[in-house]
Amino acid sequence: MYKSRNKERNQGIGILTNSYIHWILRNRRVDIRFLWVKAHSRIGYDEMVDEAAKLASSNSPESYKFTKQTGVSKRRDVQTMGKQATSVKALWALILLVQMIESQNIGSDNLCYLENGSSSESFFVPEDQPVGSTLGQVGIFGDPRPGGNIGLRLKESDSPVVISPGTKNLTLRKRLDKEGIDGPSSIFVNLICERLHTLDPGFVIPINIRVTDANDNSPVFINAPYVLNISEVTVVGTRVLQGVHAIDNDQQGPFSSVRYSVIPGLHSDYFEFENELEGTLVLKKPLDYETLKTFDVHIRAQDHGEPPKKTDTVLTVYVVDADDQNPRFLDDRYTSSLQSTSVGGTILKILPRDIRALDQDKGINAPVYYTFNGISPDYALFKINRKTGKVILAKDLTNSLLNHPATLVIRATQEDNPDRYALATLTVNKDNVNGIQFLHDVFFISTSESLPPGAIIATLANNRPGQNLKYYVSDQNILKTFALNTKGELSLRKKLDYEERPEYFFKVFATDGVTNDSSVVNITVEDVNEWEPRFRYPHYEFYVSGLPMSSLVRSKQLMEIRTTKSPFL
Repeated sequence: MYKSRNKERNQGIGILTNSYIHWILRNRRVDIRFLWVKAHSRIGYDEMVDEAAKLASSNSPESYKFTKQTGVSKRRDVQTMGKQATSVKALWALILLVQMIESQNIGSDNLCYLENGSSSESFFVPEDQPVGSTLGQVGIFGDPRPGGNIGLRLKESDSPVVISPGTKNLTLRKRLDKEGIDGPSSIFVNLICERLHTLDPGFVIPINIRVTDANDNSPVFINAPYVLNISEVTVVGTRVLQGVHAIDNDQQGPFSSVRYSVIPGLHSDYFEFENELEGTLVLKKPLDYETLKTFDVHIRAQDHGEPPKKTDTVLTVYVVDADDQNPRFLDDRYTSSLQSTSVGGTILKILPRDIRALDQDKGINAPVYYTFNGISPDYALFKINRKTGKVILAKDLTNSLLNHPATLVIRATQEDNPDRYALATLTVNKDNVNGIQFLHDVFFISTSESLPPGAIIATLANNRPGQNLKYYVSDQNILKTFALNTKGELSLRKKLDYEERPEYFFKVFATDGVTNDSSVVNITVEDVNEWEPRFRYPHYEFYVSGLPMSSLVRSKQLMEIRTTKSPFL
């Protein structure tokens, strides 16, 4: 009866054990703690471990051997061992076994759950992450390797990321871009985790990949290259261009903050930026249209990254000519001659060329008009064309008119600015067939230095012999030595001296009040022997002894002195 009762008890325990095993495997998330407390209170820990080891060792060869260090990783191993539990001690040992499986995260009920207990996974990835690199590992319970207990795949087949086969690694297969231009700025995918060898449905785990900014964009100039038209009279320090602007498509921060600079080089010293963070150009150096009409300046925009991204562009500057120059005549002096029989309306022939003035501001080239700049009687004889500068005789010439050269001042004035003008002179003569004329272009005169003052040394012959004319010389100092009368006679004012000045050269002018002429005078002073012989001393004494008288006579003859031009012996 005892055996029967014991057998009955063992069968009940076996049935109870089997039902507990299934119930524990289905509901251990709630009740495993309760069962563990009961088992721990009735049976010692080491004793239960030893019993669990016995159960594990009696399992099939494919099952894992359970020890204090390892544990069991397959649900069917636990179920098999549950059927073999024929005692209360074995039951509690099995409960311990299930709890240890749970504590080591190898229980089948934990598979496909995230290790951090969250319902989704997040990653932060820089936008310059190389394609093909690993973004991170999904922290999920289970083994996705071949022969493992879970399978992982993404629901989205065209996603920029993939799960590397046999791993929990997320691998990038498309480029990322925080700005969303060259790639996605964020990724949201669904990871499907399947428990292998079960009929359980797959778990869906949301994965959110956030892309962080990197300095992968260079600044881009807006409306570049730039063109600037600037007047040459613009004051240094003036803001000349405020439209320089560049945009960096990186996210707000140092990677998108742009600073501007003028690249050192040819003509870069003309401009500078008022503030490197603003695209306002300031004139740094005066401009001059006549010197430099157009030039290029190179401008740079760069961000504050390390290293910075930069972009260069060109500013083409066109200097606009300003009205800062007066007109100018092609020649400063003009001449013209009129026949004594010229009549009113005659157009004067101007030498060396026609009268003409131009605006020196070539970029403006303002037209000019011509006028006489005087009111003397000579101006009444002529008229000037306002537009062409042609000079016309206003009335017929008579013997009483234009008996002396008329010097006229001509003014050329800008039409758009009366303050801008230039002046030139026009000298007009009246031709006369009997006009005065020297017979020689050059008079060569040779005179002795011994001539006394007042002596006439030459006559400057002309075609008016004996007629009183007016003479002038080019050097007034000549008149201290020579005199020239109205008949052209050249005389000495003072005695000449060859040793003091051997030659004189000057120009002489003659006029009859109507006509005039000029010639050159070249005077050569001839040297004269003007010194008588003189002894250096008034008395000479010689002491001779021991010689006969005849020798003394011969010696006296030898001592005769012949003087030279030198004043002293």
